Amino acid sequence: MKDFFTINGEQVSVEGAPLLSYRTSEEIIAANVNAKEVDLSYIPRKGDSVSWISRQSTQGLEILRHDTAHLLAQALKELFGDNIAIAIGPTVQDGFYYDFLHTIPLSTDDFDRIEKKMHDLVKQKIAITRHIWSRQEALTFFKDKKENFKEEIIRDIDENEALSVYSQGDFHDLCRGPHAPDTSSIGHAFKLLRIAGAYWRGDSKNVMLQRIYGTAWCTKKELDEHLTLIQEAKERDHRYLGERAQLFFMDPVAKGSVFWMPSGWIAYKAIEDYMRRTLAKHGYQEIKTPLFFDKSLWEKSGHQDKFSESMYYLQQHDDERPSSLKPMNCPGHIELFNKHPKTYKDLPIRLAEFGSCCRHEPSGALLGLMRLRNFTQDDAHIFCTPEQVQEEAENFCKLLKEVYKQFGFKKIHVKLATKPDDALGSQEEWDTAEQSLRQALERTNTDYDIHPKEGAFYGPKLEFVLEDALKRHWQCGTLQLDYVLPKRLKATYTDSSDKKQTPVLLHRAILGSIERFFAILVEHTKGILPLWLAPHQVAILTITKDVSDYAQECIEALQAAQLRVHADLRNKPIGFKIRAAIDKRVPFIFSIGKNEAKRRTVSVKQLGTPESTSLPFQEALNLLSRGSHTE
Repeated sequence: MKDFFTINGEQVSVEGAPLLSYRTSEEIIAANVNAKEVDLSYIPRKGDSVSWISRQSTQGLEILRHDTAHLLAQALKELFGDNIAIAIGPTVQDGFYYDFLHTIPLSTDDFDRIEKKMHDLVKQKIAITRHIWSRQEALTFFKDKKENFKEEIIRDIDENEALSVYSQGDFHDLCRGPHAPDTSSIGHAFKLLRIAGAYWRGDSKNVMLQRIYGTAWCTKKELDEHLTLIQEAKERDHRYLGERAQLFFMDPVAKGSVFWMPSGWIAYKAIEDYMRRTLAKHGYQEIKTPLFFDKSLWEKSGHQDKFSESMYYLQQHDDERPSSLKPMNCPGHIELFNKHPKTYKDLPIRLAEFGSCCRHEPSGALLGLMRLRNFTQDDAHIFCTPEQVQEEAENFCKLLKEVYKQFGFKKIHVKLATKPDDALGSQEEWDTAEQSLRQALERTNTDYDIHPKEGAFYGPKLEFVLEDALKRHWQCGTLQLDYVLPKRLKATYTDSSDKKQTPVLLHRAILGSIERFFAILVEHTKGILPLWLAPHQVAILTITKDVSDYAQECIEALQAAQLRVHADLRNKPIGFKIRAAIDKRVPFIFSIGKNEAKRRTVSVKQLGTPESTSLPFQEALNLLSRGSHTE
């Protein structure tokens, strides 16, 4: 009687041959065996359950991108030989990168030459072969090759662990795999994108390496579509649009901080004012807490142990205790809560702050408004009884959806992050907290995914992820249940039996960092902000100087309706003025010539549309007034 294994549920007799001999299509590049990814060199055994991994699948695309990272490293070694030492080359979203050290730094000018070599290696159909080496064999090999980074990685691996090494011709790389059978499986749908610096192992004390980023896809069509999206993303880059519209700028004199220009500050304050009105409507009380606190507060809260490397410490006089600029607002809000005694009748208490925070981010991580050292959070903390947690969590989910809708975001992805390995607090508290968040999502008809072990050290959390116009995902909102921090900072209230109890603390933010949210919004809208938010809501442009009086009437009427007006009455060609208004991203442009002045009309152009429409001025004004304000 023969022994069997299964492929996609069908029995196959064990013949001692590798999986490669069983595949039915060259599109199959790897397999799952008993739910573990393996190469096609794997020899199936009795009872194995095998399912194929094709290039087009999610798993297959991940493998293909990892293959392409190795292909890049092989091309670099063949082109530059011993002048290059390779480090690591993982996959990332939509692509891959490889880190290396070169005696002469490379640039994007070298990409054509490198890509040509990569395409040549694909055409050669070089076998990708897995080898199992002892630690000493691997050390000897890579030391002889002067691959110091590989040698260092190996020395950090347990002495008794066997290592897998993959070869492609004369190229060898330390890797867990799996990989496709040969280089032809990779195909030609890849592109090198950019080059950057990266410290070895992410530590600024180590040598600076070069990192080449690339993207890889199953088909040329998918690659072209992705490259189009990349180009669209460049055109939407908030740094480019922010400078073009004169909204903000960054300067090395305040690295990681923002200079808001008048137009940008109008939009920023409009966001803040809308949030302030909305929070007040939902029962929040706005507060303001200090920018820095005594170091002892961070020690009591636990943040000193977790975030000390990201905190800014103030230079002290001899008679003062050490202080730190606040990296977050939570401890300060608890201090305020503790100022006066509370009873169960006072709860819930919802404290909101547009809190300025400071965190030391590495220079290489700073990215426009997306990653700053000084930023403002739309932070709030809800102090409640255990019985109130469910309702407060549900109310927050409803509030968050209301706010995102106002800003024009329609797709929201939600993640429930559960207890991490370094969590504080009892298992019972964590179970209760996680269940409360699940029920809040289910009762508000919110779809969600579970992200195991990704909660904060003090409690589980919900992460609300926006999807923008380019289908990119941005985590902004968060709701975290905390049974730990109130205990550490001795927050209490008196229950109905006159006994002291610890409140449950809900940390919550909707926008997150207001600066980062503004950047996301600018890129989502391509700089054409919602009318109520635009720094200038309408532009008045004159075609000839003869119509200045009528133009001034229109300006005054618009301003009386509380509309923000950009007036351009200069003696310049109308095309020049229109381009200037477009650069400023003014949503509506009213052009006025002799015919418009005579008929008391305006020529209306809405930004983003090619045509103009002639409307009576009052009708155009009414049109703008209806959409220029929020409730």
